[in-house]
Amino acid sequence: MNINTLIHRASLILLAGAAFAVITGCATAPAPSPMAAQGGQLMITRSFNLAGFPLALLIDGHRVDTLTFNRDYSAPIAPGPHTLNVQQIPYRGRTQGHPLHIVVQNGQTYHFTAIRVGPTVVLQ
Repeated sequence: MNINTLIHRASLILLAGAAFAVITGCATAPAPSPMAAQGGQLMITRSFNLAGFPLALLIDGHRVDTLTFNRDYSAPIAPGPHTLNVQQIPYRGRTQGHPLHIVVQNGQTYHFTAIRVGPTVVLQ
């Protein structure tokens, strides 16, 4: 047997092993996230009245996402008290919304819409 035949056979074995790993990996269901089992679901819809300006979404003072035109936010949120806020990008002091305080309960969905009210962006 020459070296080319050995390389060819080894390549076929590796390819078959990789295919098996992909197929068996796809067959298993993803494990539920610990946050999904406890806590709630947060959904933020971006209103069309915001034009093309992107928004920074802040949860407990930390920026978690940027909502651009025609894009919404949906993610699990841990139980307990949280402060939600949005601010227009580029940031100007008058474009920061008013903080919204919520207390998340297990299994609940919290849906808000980011809209412009005068010069301010708020969650309603």
